[in-house]
Amino acid sequence: MAAFAIPVDPDGEVVPHDHPDLVGEALMLRGVDPQYHVVPDANRGCRRLSSALFKNDPKRQGYLSFNAAKCITDLGETGSAYMGDRGWIGVVCMPVEKFRTFDPATGAAERWKIGMVPLPDDTPPDPCHGAVWGKINDNRANAIRRQVQWVVELPNVVLDETQ
Repeated sequence: MAAFAIPVDPDGEVVPHDHPDLVGEALMLRGVDPQYHVVPDANRGCRRLSSALFKNDPKRQGYLSFNAAKCITDLGETGSAYMGDRGWIGVVCMPVEKFRTFDPATGAAERWKIGMVPLPDDTPPDPCHGAVWGKINDNRANAIRRQVQWVVELPNVVLDETQ
């Protein structure tokens, strides 16, 4: 990824920012944990992704986590292997450009920030960890989940209840 000084506050905490590599067709990978991100759809007799996969309340959670595919490939790894090494059973993806279409903000100052928050102390370290800062309500989370694609598919789980 581009040489970019990740902004931090005086305490060393990463502050909301837009990373220059997280634009356009750059892929955001999101890990799927069936325990938290998959729900039964009784109407269709199947299981589907939940809005919880993309819902975010900054007052409660701070940011929505993802991993940057470009960072992962720059390390010489595949998204599926990298995410699997970090315990994710399923993985979905979406280009940043498409993700931004769900942002309700009209001005640059209000829009969601999409940046990097490397986690060097995780086991294993996660240098490709990113964050979306901003509120994502149920309706937007549902709209986002309907547009993702599988990287690592979960058996018998549909992406969109209309599938």
